[in-house]
Amino acid sequence: MSKEIKDNWFVVLELDFYPKAEENEEIIRNRIEEKKSEWERRKVRAYNKENFIRYINSYETIKKEMLGSNNIRKELIEDALAPVDNALKMGEGSIKVFTDDIIKKISRETKRSEKVVRQRIMENPNFELYDETIYNDYLDIIKKKADFEVIEKLLKTLNSEDIYSFLSSQNLKFETLDNSVINKERKKLENLHNNISSAKYKLYSQIEDMVNNNEEKQKYDKYLKYSKVMKELNYVKIYKNGTVGIKPVQNIKKILGNEKEATNIFIGFCEENNIAYNLSDNSDTAIADTLNDENENFKITSDNKQTNYIIRYAVALAVFALGVFIINTYFIGI
Repeated sequence: MSKEIKDNWFVVLELDFYPKAEENEEIIRNRIEEKKSEWERRKVRAYNKENFIRYINSYETIKKEMLGSNNIRKELIEDALAPVDNALKMGEGSIKVFTDDIIKKISRETKRSEKVVRQRIMENPNFELYDETIYNDYLDIIKKKADFEVIEKLLKTLNSEDIYSFLSSQNLKFETLDNSVINKERKKLENLHNNISSAKYKLYSQIEDMVNNNEEKQKYDKYLKYSKVMKELNYVKIYKNGTVGIKPVQNIKKILGNEKEATNIFIGFCEENNIAYNLSDNSDTAIADTLNDENENFKITSDNKQTNYIIRYAVALAVFALGVFIINTYFIGI
C-alpha cells in the first residue's frame, strides 16, 4: 500500500467493496454527493460531528481517490479488508470453526459487516463456519429416543447391544435379510413360549420394518451413533466450570467418522450449555499444563503447610520444656 489510509472511502461512503467492489463511477459519484449532503446536515447536531466536518473538508480528496484514472480504489479495498484479515489471522491455531457470536464480535471490533467477515472465513482453507443445522439434527434424533424404546427393551432382554449384534448372534446379517428370511426365523419361534423367544419374535418384527423402510434404518443407525456421542458429551459437562480441549471432538470423530459433524455437534453442545472450549491442536496440552501447575502449586502449598506444622510443633515442645524447667527449678526445688 503506497500510503497510510486514515479514512477508507468505501467504508465512509458505505459502498460495496467485497466480494465485488463497486466500480461504476457514476454510482460512486452520486453516492459522494448524497453523502456530502448528509454530512452537511449532521455536522450541526451529531455527537461525532467532527467526523462529518472532516469528511466535508475531504470532499475533493474523496473524488480524486475514488474517481478517474488515478483513483486508489484497489488500495482502499485492501485496506478495508485488512482489519478482518488481521482479526482472523489472530485466530489461526486457536479457532477453526466460527460461530455467529464470534462473527458478530469481529464485525463489531473491525466495523465491517458480518457478510464480509463470513465471506473471508469461507475463503480461508483453515477456517469454516459453524453449521447449526448439524447440531439441530443431532438434537432431533436424541429427542426421538422414545421411538426406539421398544427395541432397546427387547435388546436388553436378549443381552444384545444393538440389532446388528443380535443378528450376528443368530448367524444373520442385515444386508442379506428380506421378508422371507425373517418369516422363517419367526416360524422357528412360534411353538416356544418364554421371554427370550417372545423378545426375539418381536424384535424380528421391528427389524422387518427397517428392512422394508430404509429411512427407518438410517434413523436407527443415526440414533446408535448419536447415543454414543451423547455419552461422550455428558463427560464434557464435568468441566462446565473450566475449559474443554479438543480431545472430545477427536473421540466423537471416531464415532461418527466425520470431523465436520463431530466439531459442529461439540460446539453446539458447548454453546447451549455455556461451556468454554478451545479447539486448537495444543489445547489439551495447555489444559494439562494448567492442571499440572495447579497440582504443583498444591504440592508446594502442602509442603509449606507441613513445614509450618513442624515449626509450630517444635516451638510447642520448646515452650513445654521451658515450662517443665521452670517448675522443677522454682517450685519443686523449693
